[in-house]
Amino acid sequence: MKRVLVTGASGFVGPALIDQLIKSDALVTGTSRRRPSRATAPSNRQYSHATFDIQPGANWAPLLYDQDVVVHLADGFNAFEKLPVCAHDDRASRRMDATLHLARKAIDAGVQNFVYLSTIKAMCGVSADQVLDETIEPCPTSLYGRLKLAAEREIMQMARGSNTRVIVLRFPVVYGNGADGNFTRLLKLADTPFPFPFKALQSRRSLIGLDSLATAISTAALNHGAASGTYLIHDDAISVSQMIMQLRKGLNRPARLYTVRDTWWPMVEALPKIGDLLRRLTKPLELSDDRFRQSFSWSSPIVLDHELQRIAQNYRSQLTAA
Repeated sequence: MKRVLVTGASGFVGPALIDQLIKSDALVTGTSRRRPSRATAPSNRQYSHATFDIQPGANWAPLLYDQDVVVHLADGFNAFEKLPVCAHDDRASRRMDATLHLARKAIDAGVQNFVYLSTIKAMCGVSADQVLDETIEPCPTSLYGRLKLAAEREIMQMARGSNTRVIVLRFPVVYGNGADGNFTRLLKLADTPFPFPFKALQSRRSLIGLDSLATAISTAALNHGAASGTYLIHDDAISVSQMIMQLRKGLNRPARLYTVRDTWWPMVEALPKIGDLLRRLTKPLELSDDRFRQSFSWSSPIVLDHELQRIAQNYRSQLTAA
């Protein structure tokens, strides 16, 4: 049984990943700054939890002892997503130092795999004019993306010549129960009677479901056949009009999509509250994850249309229960 240390165990991705690792017969140690509530803490003899604050110079030795794999989810860089790429923040520097310190200690401890959860924002901004893959030169547009890219490169460099394999995973918007950000905002908009002028919008954006992301991370952590490197992952790509259709289907609402003239879009994007969301979701951001699927013999466990409907159904059920 592989021994896996997961940082950020109580975050959005952590519980789903831990469940998947346990299903794959791993022995898992999770860390977070606060102990998870009973509702989220796994009740399994394969799991143990350590309350631990990730800081520069932290003593990782007791947690890293005898571990085969480290999965780092908790770098905290998402706090800087809205800052420009050239911004400077002392907190960001400390969080970078803390991440690199963990990576260094893990490599020194001889872990077999170090999996770093990055983001597609390490490559681009809110849109891309071409389908992204691992061969395209990264060009982040936020401090968040710049930090992720710098951490990726530093950890890779650190591990050269060692026995530790580094796997970096870049992923797009994550959807699922409990997701925050733009996807949840779109779901809430879909659960209204209002019509939307999205029918003609066919620009495709990649998405990945929470459970799918968990299986991809688990596969990367426990599979030893693929080479060190950076890999893109997603479920599939879909247009905003298709997203609205599938969400409203799950909500048992009519699609209510119509077309407007292109000249009207600046006015639509200027609308309060939803303008920024529309600017993000109506532009293309599609990626290819052929390299990851082939290298790790992985395929997404979900069908995107069906999963969007299921998420919407669960959202409605939770509202009804409340």
